[in-house]
Amino acid sequence: MKFAVVAASPTFGGRLVSVDEAKAKAVSGVSQVVRLDDAVAIVANHTWSAKQGLAAAAPQWDAGPNAKLSTVDIVAQLARASEKPGAVARHDGDAAAAIAGAARKVDAIYEQPFLAHAAMEPMNCTVHMTKESCDIWVGTQIPGMTQAAVMELTGLTRAQVRIHNHLLGGGFGRRLEYDGTVRAVQIARQVRGPSR
Repeated sequence: MKFAVVAASPTFGGRLVSVDEAKAKAVSGVSQVVRLDDAVAIVANHTWSAKQGLAAAAPQWDAGPNAKLSTVDIVAQLARASEKPGAVARHDGDAAAAIAGAARKVDAIYEQPFLAHAAMEPMNCTVHMTKESCDIWVGTQIPGMTQAAVMELTGLTRAQVRIHNHLLGGGFGRRLEYDGTVRAVQIARQVRGPSR
């Protein structure tokens, strides 16, 4: 079993520019540096070596098109979008006429800052990838969608991609997405044997 610690671009759309592989590999226990377009993984014999290797690797990023994007920008985008007509799911009565004829109208805007939709436990995933199969041990709320994403990435069939879903820490966040699992498979494809 190998252990990988991952650093991803701190901005959406960002890219990995450089990483000091020599310094990372100089850390005892580090066996491999896996580069992805927007992330780097340090693979080692145990988690502590992988964490130390990542610190030594000192990845540098190109922040990309969202480098200067702020909460203020996003709130302004949402405000502009709210002024456009939305999709109509049902049309019952004449809401516009009812509002126009109302004796009292209340207009209010409510805003809430972005909050972390984060798991209460560390995000983790174990992958054993071979040419014929991909076994994944992960806590996910969407095992079917996760399996489909891995099938698309690897070209393997449904029978060849096995999701071993285990208990998750309440499912309070990040377990309703499969991007972390896809990233773990991208890394595992470049590592011999199971990787966590």
